[in-house]
Amino acid sequence: MEKRLLVVDNDKGIRNVLQLSFESLGYKVFTAEGGDRGELLAHQLRPACIILDIMMPDKNGYLVCMDLKRDPSTADIPIILLTAKSLKDDIYWGYECGADAYVTKPYDPRRLEALVEQLINETEQGKRSVAWTGLPSDIKVLEEARARIQAGGKVFMAELAFSDHPKLAFILKNGQTKFRTLVHSVAWKMHEVVRDNATVGFVGQRPDDSFVLLVHPSEAERIESLLREATATAIDAHYEPKERAAGAMTILEQSPSDSTANIRREIPLLRLQWAPIDAERL
Repeated sequence: MEKRLLVVDNDKGIRNVLQLSFESLGYKVFTAEGGDRGELLAHQLRPACIILDIMMPDKNGYLVCMDLKRDPSTADIPIILLTAKSLKDDIYWGYECGADAYVTKPYDPRRLEALVEQLINETEQGKRSVAWTGLPSDIKVLEEARARIQAGGKVFMAELAFSDHPKLAFILKNGQTKFRTLVHSVAWKMHEVVRDNATVGFVGQRPDDSFVLLVHPSEAERIESLLREATATAIDAHYEPKERAAGAMTILEQSPSDSTANIRREIPLLRLQWAPIDAERL
């Protein structure tokens, strides 16, 4: 079956070469020379994969990638950043923006073709994340937990969710976009902590932006302590200095007894609430 591929690059030569090579492999290739146009086509076409340049005259590839991965309607589309930017910080930022792969120019055409096919196949088989942050879905984490239990292993699982009232207050004051930026930074800080400190651990994301943690029981206490500290630091970075200093944000609410008066309320800063999951019921 014909698969759609979207190439976004301001270099016409690169666009033409990629279009010819992938069309010879049976892909239906669409192209765009700028980030704004590329993002629009991604929503309209829902391609099987996107090859995206970073340095473009309008919206750069980092921002396009970030916006597409944070939109649930396009989060599952694999994105390959194809760019001349090869510094370590460039690559790190690319993956922070949600890219599925990072390829530097000049590139090996055969490896790029194989990478596109691999990412599309993994997406179709459900092996890639559909969470807009790029984390695995909670279903994948639950499947891993069941497999470990069936093999006779032990697991510790917990649900981590943002506290409701501070979450609502943050969104009302700062907007949904800033909250999603906060969620993204917290998600990847959790991923880094578990990756660097657990023998074999996983963090997955649910559709409601809560998370599921899976580690070995012997590591649970230490991982929990590290995650609480790391996520608090990541969250606090999205508050104003005076709010961090006070440990709360101030909101104004209309007085129920006097419509002309406001009541000042102090709302604690956001934190992730922990709830153990009974692995025996999986």
